Amino acid sequence: MKKIYLMLILSATICSCTKTGTSPSGNGCTTQIRRVNYNIKPADSVAAVHLFQQNKMNYSNLSFERIILNDTIGSHVYQHIFAIQSFNGLQIMSGEAAYQFLDGVYQSSLGKIYGSISLDNHSHLSLSQLRTLFMSESIDKQGLNPSYRDSCITVQFGYYDVNAGTGNETTNMVKAWRVELKNNGYP
Repeated sequence: MKKIYLMLILSATICSCTKTGTSPSGNGCTTQIRRVNYNIKPADSVAAVHLFQQNKMNYSNLSFERIILNDTIGSHVYQHIFAIQSFNGLQIMSGEAAYQFLDGVYQSSLGKIYGSISLDNHSHLSLSQLRTLFMSESIDKQGLNPSYRDSCITVQFGYYDVNAGTGNETTNMVKAWRVELKNNGYP
């Protein structure tokens, strides 16, 4: 049961979403989304791909979230690429990967860079089951205002490294749902 609660991740993000399904459920609604960032300029995305290509780095599983190409210090230009990793068609929701380049040459990365995910990409919960679990956990057990029970929620299915941010470098990937009140990253 503890894993179910870990799967109910509340998180605010600054990005756009694509809608993949909606299910009326009880007195509210549940919309499944996939977060994507449409704020990246096409020219910046092409430049980021070029940086990865010229450094012979794989970028096929990355969705660019933020790109800084002209961080000039002295006579050097630093480039920073922030990205969400995806495997099996699902995003890793436990943090971004950041790549630093100096004058076009790869220097370092921050965040955990995953090589592969051995889990499948199928959920075992319906949207109505997920809504019931979320409302039970947040209202009945966490003390969220009961008036939210009729609110719409958005959900995203993906992977989450349970050890992310704990200091334990061992990967412990699980399938997870990010659940938020619609149009409101909090509570």
